[in-house]
Amino acid sequence: MNKKLLAGLAAASFLAGGGGTTALAAVAAPAATASTAAVASSTSGMPDHGPLGSLVANGTITKAQAIAIHNALISYVRGHWRSVLDAVLNPLVKAHTITQAQAKAVIAAFAQRM
Repeated sequence: MNKKLLAGLAAASFLAGGGGTTALAAVAAPAATASTAAVASSTSGMPDHGPLGSLVANGTITKAQAIAIHNALISYVRGHWRSVLDAVLNPLVKAHTITQAQAKAVIAAFAQRM
């Protein structure tokens, strides 16, 4: 399950077109219902770059389909941010890269923005 969550986070960051920062911004964005998130995301449009932009450009998928995929991934990441953080931070704590206190601080910082 954790691998799926991490894959979702990675996919959302690339599909959003802004790299990892976009995914973290999406995770840390204020919570909204799925329909609100979908409306806000679709009205802002899709980036013209990244994997979905390339698929739209070559006719594999339509822009509407790209927006639907993008919105679904962003909604998933927003709904699973805590599990994603646990999956990312726990191995870092076990490897002594960060302390448990630092992991808790990261989680608290994300929770304040949710």
